[in-house]
Amino acid sequence: MTDAVLSTPWCNWRIDVDENKVTAISPTRAQPTGHHALAPWFEAYLKGTPPTVPLDLLDLSPLPPFSRRVLEELSTLPFGTSISYGELAARVGNPKAARAVGSAMARNPFPLVIPCHRVLAATGIGGYSLGLEQKKKLLAHESV
Repeated sequence: MTDAVLSTPWCNWRIDVDENKVTAISPTRAQPTGHHALAPWFEAYLKGTPPTVPLDLLDLSPLPPFSRRVLEELSTLPFGTSISYGELAARVGNPKAARAVGSAMARNPFPLVIPCHRVLAATGIGGYSLGLEQKKKLLAHESV
């Protein structure tokens, strides 16, 4: 169920909710509607203030344990910083799992809020499920 559509300069974001937990955040062409508990987070992000990721609002339970650990760890990465896939793998206790981290990033149901755009390849920008142009815009917003 779509609870709200929130706007950013890059795109509008659909917030899907089930039983008071956000189950997915995804780009949409729909017009902004309603107000959601994530709205203050989006407002702080747009102002460039380091928002705390509201993990208590996100439903991480359907994710495999490794993906959940990766996303939880990534949620602690400060605004305006980046990390490599390998570094993130090491932080979750599996330093050889850079590819698995990449897979977790590709399936991140909460892009922007859990900042998979901040994860970079050792040799460059890496990929992004929403496209490299979107990743570049988000990184530029954060001065990364």
